[in-house]
Amino acid sequence: MIWKKLSEEPPMAVKSGDWDGLKSDSLIVADKDEKLHIAVMYEGFMDGSHFRNFYDEVSDYEINDVVYWSYVPPLF
Repeated sequence: MIWKKLSEEPPMAVKSGDWDGLKSDSLIVADKDEKLHIAVMYEGFMDGSHFRNFYDEVSDYEINDVVYWSYVPPLF
């Protein structure tokens, strides 16, 4: 698995739907406390401001202070 630093290379958000902005594929993210989460990222512009938010896929709560991320590897 290749970890990427969020400040250097953010994940791509390409899915559109019934939400503001675009959504990423499933990610594994590490926050500043090195806690790991399975997450999705939403990114876009709202009221002229850029947003990039991460949400836990299981509990749907927002994950703050994401530092590193990686795509979830395929099972096969």
